[in-house]
Amino acid sequence: MLSVGEAIRPKMIMGINMASKRIEDQSAAFNIFSFFSGINDFLHFGNADVLSEYFDSKNEFSYLTGADPAVQKIAKQTIEHMKKISLGARMSDPKAFIEGLKELGNEFQTGVNEDGKSILKGTSLGIFEQKIKDEYGDLLKAPNILDLIIWCVNRGLIQ
Repeated sequence: MLSVGEAIRPKMIMGINMASKRIEDQSAAFNIFSFFSGINDFLHFGNADVLSEYFDSKNEFSYLTGADPAVQKIAKQTIEHMKKISLGARMSDPKAFIEGLKELGNEFQTGVNEDGKSILKGTSLGIFEQKIKDEYGDLLKAPNILDLIIWCVNRGLIQ
């Protein structure tokens, strides 16, 4: 990540295209690193800060720029549920954590089209939908405190 908190935010990331011998904007390529870093944080630690920041970015490389309104709505709601999980994990608040898990699980169940396929399918977030389901497992379907404790212990989140 090239940014440091709120203080240092790059407006543009430039690179040299050796083939054309020109300096070009490489912002899109670097922005995708924020997405992957955010997904990694959420999958392994339940932290959605970087992912939320990536989806909230207001530039032409933003994930939701030009996306279908239904996709935008589902993606934004999904990120909100992830943020609730993140807050629950960070604050050691099992109630918020479990609520976020229920909401995320419901979002994955209801966010499907007529074919029964995820509306997010084919998007960068949709690519990781199954991975999120695999990582959180039954916690997305019927979260309970015991499974939540096991999930946290397995990830070193012992507070």
